[in-house]
Amino acid sequence: MPKPAKIAIVIPKYGTVGGGEGFARYLTNEIAQYDEFDLHVLANQWRADNDNITFHKIPIIHFPKWCTTVSFAYFVKRHLNRTKYDLVHTHERIFSANVFSAHSIPHAIWIRNVRHKSLPSLFDWATMWVERRMYANDNLQFVLPVSSLSDTLIRNSFELSNKQVKILPPGIDLRRFKRDK
Repeated sequence: MPKPAKIAIVIPKYGTVGGGEGFARYLTNEIAQYDEFDLHVLANQWRADNDNITFHKIPIIHFPKWCTTVSFAYFVKRHLNRTKYDLVHTHERIFSANVFSAHSIPHAIWIRNVRHKSLPSLFDWATMWVERRMYANDNLQFVLPVSSLSDTLIRNSFELSNKQVKILPPGIDLRRFKRDK
């Protein structure tokens, strides 16, 4: 029997709150059912509910605020330099990954068009720096934007081939919304 593929799932908060966190948890739990995968979640916080998943604590420096994105990316990189994975799937901006599930639009567009800020903060500059490094990294094989809007904005902001970008909208767990009669 071949050795299971060792996969790292990267997200700061795994399965705690939010759409991206829930999506990552659902996807990881589904994959964990198969013996051919050895799943590892790299997170700062998590809700563990599956014995087939190994969790690794990734530190985050929360103060000053600009350190949050950079420190998470740095400590993930440090972990990845020490531990070999066959695939790194991230749901957060980090320095290097094979697959990126993009749950948002590029940060520069977010601060300009959504937040209507004329001058980015130090946090914004740091986030944009990590994001640019991730998209420019040769290891990045697939970007999975959650919508056609994200897809268009990512393609317009970063040099990516058509084969690299595939829209992957998150699903809905209909059981959560089922009414008891």
